Amino acid sequence: MQIDKDGTTGEILITLASQTDRPDHKFQPNNGYRTYTANARIMARNAGVDGVDVGTDCPLPDAPTTVSLTGLDPSL
Repeated sequence: MQIDKDGTTGEILITLASQTDRPDHKFQPNNGYRTYTANARIMARNAGVDGVDVGTDCPLPDAPTTVSLTGLDPSL
């Protein structure tokens, strides 16, 4: 899988490629292994040319400093 960003439109470009795990003896190209490719172009909100880069408008929260487990038996 490959994920890129189109710098001119702000779209996210996704390419998924796969190949059969066994050869098909009736299929001559690629030594009988069939390949499949799926492509998608996704426009994210605020990701246009004049918008915000994908991911920069939603910062990740800090990791919690303390974690409490309730309802679990700590002796296991």
